[in-house]
Formats: sequence, C-alpha cells, structure tokens
Amino acid sequence: VEETVVEETVVEETVVEENLEDKIRAEEQEQLALEAKEKAEAEKIALEEAKKKEAQLAQEKAEAAELAKIEEERLAKEKAEKEAAMKRVEEVVVETVEEESPEVETTVESTPAASSVKYSIQILSLSQFSQTRLNTFIKQHKLDASKINKRQVGQWTKISYGKLNSKEEVRDMIQLLRRNHNITDGFMVTMP
Repeated sequence: VEETVVEETVVEETVVEENLEDKIRAEEQEQLALEAKEKAEAEKIALEEAKKKEAQLAQEKAEAAELAKIEEERLAKEKAEKEAAMKRVEEVVVETVEEESPEVETTVESTPAASSVKYSIQILSLSQFSQTRLNTFIKQHKLDASKINKRQVGQWTKISYGKLNSKEEVRDMIQLLRRNHNITDGFMVTMP
C-alpha cells in the first residue's frame, strides 16, 4: 500500500511538474508573442512617423519653392514697374522742359538748322551763385568740371552738364547721371 501511495505521489508530483512546465512554457510563449507584437507596433509607429516627417519635409520644400517663386515674380514686377516709371519720368521731364522753358523755345526757333541744336542736362539752379558751392557739388557727385555750363537767367544761375547732339544722348546722359553720379533730378535743356 505504501508503494502505491508513493507511486501515486510520484505520479502526482510528475503531473504537477509537467503541468507547471507546460504553464511556464505557455507563459514564455505568451511573453515572446507579446514582445513580438509590441516590437511590430513600435516599428509600425516609427514607420508612420518617418512617413509623416518625409511628407512634412516635402510640403515645407514645396512651400519654400512657392515662396521663392512668388518673391522672384514680385521682384521682376517691381523691376519692370521701376523701369516703366523711370521711362515715364524721363519722357515727362523732356516734355515738361520743352513746354516750360521759354528760353528753349526761343533758342529752338532762332536756330537756323535743327541739326545745330545742342542739348544739356540742367543739374542746378541757384538764386545766389557761389563758385565754392558749385565746386563742392562737382566733387560730391564726381562730375567732369570741363562739362559744366553756367548761364544767367534773370536772378538765377542755371548750371547744366554736357553738350549733347540729340534727345537720345540726353536720355542716356540722364540715366548715367542717375546711375553713376547720384543726380536724380536732372532734366534736358537746349543750349543757347
């Protein structure tokens, strides 16, 4: 009887041990499955974040390109507007001088041949002439003193620059004075 009890006890212990081992294996497999699932989810999240970041970078790049294009178009438009405005100002200045200057009209009418008309760019008009002031202006604007012309009109001393043969030369000289000598308000006059 004791042997049967011992055998039964050994069998029960063996069954318990086997059940315990099975339970441990099942828990280990569950743990491995859980870890695999967590790893897969982490990889999925990382992949989604990488895709989002890539999409965001692509969008930022596209936005930057669009902003650059808009800025380029704005600058081109601004440049075109400035050039058009400069051309209009030059045309208005030439027309205004021709309309407002009685000396110009008189000189033009008294000139026997149109080809002998000489033009200049008026750059100063002084109510009280000072050679020192004129010399300072010439140095300040880096002008060639030999191209300076002075004439008295009433109480005013008119200072002009250059002796030019055509209105095209006048336009070119006005642009040169603006660009290289910072003289922005010069305008065409005819020379007596």
